[in-house]
Formats: sequence, C-alpha cells, structure tokens
Amino acid sequence: MRVLVFLISFICCFLMACSSDPCADLNCLNGSICEDGTCVCPLGFGGENCEIDYVEPYLGFWNAVMTCDIDPDFQRSLLATVGEESSTSYLMNFDIGPFVFYGTLDSSGKLLFPSQEVDLGSTISTVSGSGILNDDELNISLNIVDATSLSYNCNFDLSR
Repeated sequence: MRVLVFLISFICCFLMACSSDPCADLNCLNGSICEDGTCVCPLGFGGENCEIDYVEPYLGFWNAVMTCDIDPDFQRSLLATVGEESSTSYLMNFDIGPFVFYGTLDSSGKLLFPSQEVDLGSTISTVSGSGILNDDELNISLNIVDATSLSYNCNFDLSR
C-alpha cells in the first residue's frame, strides 16, 4: 500500500513538473508581455515578438514632391514628428512648409488623415486622406477642398 501511495505521489509530482510554461521560450520585445504563449505588443509595435517599430520609420525629414493641380511645381521638405498618444493610435504631425496637417498611426502601422481644416496661406481648406510607407518611400494621398468647394486630389511622394 505504501508503495502504491508513493508511486501515485511520484507520478503526480512528475506530471506537474512537466507542464511547460508557454512563455518560457518567447523573447517579447519593446515592453511587450507574454500571455498564453503570445507576445502582446504595446502601441506602436508589432510582429511575432513585437520587434517591428511602426512609428520610428515615419519620423524625420522627407523630400516631398507633390502631384496636384494646386501647385504643379511643389517640391519641399516635410518634417514628421510624433504628437500625442492614445490607447489605440499615435498622432503624427506633418509640417510641409506652408501648411501643417496631422494623421493617426494605429498599432498596425496604418496612417490616416482625418478631415481637418488647414491654413494654406490664402485660404482655409479641408484636407483628408491616407498614407503608406514602403521601405524608405512614403506615399500620401490627400483630398483638398478649398473655400470655394473645389476639390483636388493630391499625391505626395516622399523620400529620404
């Protein structure tokens, strides 16, 4: 009987010791935490181990060329900076010389420009659109509606 109790106790201890921690072999980065074998990334990071920084590639100076009927010879520098942070997105500020507009960058790296009023110097216009980053090229598509309700679709091709 003692042998049986010992054997059952030994088997139970052995089985409990063999249950593995699903997070033991994960290397969660950038302040992420492991939950049930999956890294839960903080805002601005993605990837299996949260190794992808979605914000950093957007920041800094860009050379901007705009294709638009408003100013066919538009070539300027653009400065992208991080503004406020919410629980779901970063506010990105884009300063392109005569005007400043903002976009939101969500946790998957998607850049959106909600409808906003922008001072273009001679008039206040409404701007909205989206952007996509491919390596060292940033493409921004904006719809600009001026005070007379004329609408322009403008594309910014930005490079470092």
